[in-house]
Amino acid sequence: MTGKTRSSLWARLCASSALAHAQRVPPREIDRGLVLAVAAVDSRMLTTPVSVMLAQLLAASTHGQVVLVDADGVNQATRGPAGAKVAGDIEALTRIDAAELNRARIQSCADTSGVVPVLAARVQDRRPLDPEVVESGVQRVRHRWPTVVVDLPFTCPMEVIAAGTRLAQHVVLVVDKHHQDHQWLYQPGHSLASAARQGRVTVLKVGASVRETLPKDTFALPAPIVGTTAQDRVMVPTDVESLTAFHRLLSRLYPSLGNEQ
Repeated sequence: MTGKTRSSLWARLCASSALAHAQRVPPREIDRGLVLAVAAVDSRMLTTPVSVMLAQLLAASTHGQVVLVDADGVNQATRGPAGAKVAGDIEALTRIDAAELNRARIQSCADTSGVVPVLAARVQDRRPLDPEVVESGVQRVRHRWPTVVVDLPFTCPMEVIAAGTRLAQHVVLVVDKHHQDHQWLYQPGHSLASAARQGRVTVLKVGASVRETLPKDTFALPAPIVGTTAQDRVMVPTDVESLTAFHRLLSRLYPSLGNEQ
């Protein structure tokens, strides 16, 4: 995302909310970084358009301190929607000696040509990533970009999805606008039950209206603006209802913003 695009989106966000006040309250919680995992409740829902849209939203809110991690080493579906090309190598990042790890070396392992930086597997070596690679890559990339959006589509191995949600500070679960119930999420033994009870799991109803009455852990999310193919750029809607939905979600991810309104 260019600086001009980020500024425009952030300006529109601030114009309609007390988030403008949050900019004047140091330290802003939103500047401390966040690992946000994006997964789907079932295979019918695509995580990638949502991940790319959320990465753009957070980039606008954190002045560009965001990277999008693609956990699917085979399909690498974030590249087209994020406007990225073919650079980057998450496995190379994990192999850098700790003594040589610096911002420049980290940045060289990502593709920075798109709307947000993308950290993905090498395009010439398409194969499933090991969970340890995803975990190490996320930990290391935060030294350059403190906020990380981890895309965990159903095409990832289950152990990678489990690792991605486990390392996240917050998990969003993508569902369609007709979704009704997810009490199973809070059942003892579910991998996300503890995080859900702590308020660190949010269910996003894609395409739902902000006027709909929803449980406290569920939020309406505007549908991303997508093209005719899976490789087309994903755009962020900026109509009034969409901005309202984004404000509510940001206040969920960063509670102090909601407290300052």
